[in-house]
Amino acid sequence: YRLARYRLANLYRANLYGANLYRAELQGAILSRANLYRAELHRATLSNANLRNANLRNAELHGASLSYADLSGADLSGARNVEWCQLSQSTGIQWAHAGPVGTLGRTIAATIFGAGITIHAGCFTGTPTEFREQVAAGGPGWAWPTDFEALADGCYAAVDFLEAQLRIKGTHQ
Repeated sequence: YRLARYRLANLYRANLYGANLYRAELQGAILSRANLYRAELHRATLSNANLRNANLRNAELHGASLSYADLSGADLSGARNVEWCQLSQSTGIQWAHAGPVGTLGRTIAATIFGAGITIHAGCFTGTPTEFREQVAAGGPGWAWPTDFEALADGCYAAVDFLEAQLRIKGTHQ
């Protein structure tokens, strides 16, 4: 593969629908209003990037570095593996991580954008209520370890913690 390097690039309103930006270096890039729907941003470096009002719906964010990025107004609906990306010092988004959860060291993240809190846990993206319902139903289609009860309790506790963290952050902005 070739490593894409676009540091400080001006990609304002760029249509990057489904683009393979695996490990792309986009530090400080201007991606405001860019369409990154379903983009592959696995391990991409987007630190200090301007992603204001960008469409990141259903984007793959595993290992992406978004530290110091401006995500004001960005749409992360359905974005995958948010729990594994770096959001430290990012602005325009409220977020929290919890983990490790269970014996497999799972990480669960929560973000607030749009109408409310979204939980990100592996392939799951949805509301806290939907997450609790999935866990209670045994996570249909999820590969649960033998310690299901302990993992379920950890999942419930993590979501409670994440909701509390986001409420606290919301009152201090």
